[in-house]
Amino acid sequence: SRGDDRYLVVALVGIDSYAAITSLEGDRGADRARVAAALALRDTIRHDAVLGHFDQSEFLIADTFTTPDPAPLVERALGAMAAAPGGVTASIGVVSTPLRPIAGQPPNEVLDKVIALATTAMSRARRRGGNQIEYLLDPSLSGPDEPDSAPDSRLD
Repeated sequence: SRGDDRYLVVALVGIDSYAAITSLEGDRGADRARVAAALALRDTIRHDAVLGHFDQSEFLIADTFTTPDPAPLVERALGAMAAAPGGVTASIGVVSTPLRPIAGQPPNEVLDKVIALATTAMSRARRRGGNQIEYLLDPSLSGPDEPDSAPDSRLD
């Protein structure tokens, strides 16, 4: 309810080389990688943040911050994944946007836009070799769905 000093942060975390894990270790190996990733992420995020298994090899983290910089959380998540049993790496796409401008928009539309942006960012991080993070800070969420049109993006 307080949109004046909060930021919505959504991170899409994709296990790198998931297809290779499945090919080499089978479904059980893939399941172990997903469980290890889920446990590592659960132990990394705040207790009131949302963590969901988004796709076969992807997880979604949603939280609110008092600053626009989600780097401390996301860098901890990347490190936790590598330190988990099996040592999987991840590509992470992160969107951080102020709540005030989106407070009046339909929540489902905002969520769809933010997830689309985070998915595009995660794909870019993966194309750069994986085990990386791409941030989109304060992207425009009021216009048409154009994930590549985020002028205030930051690459790390």
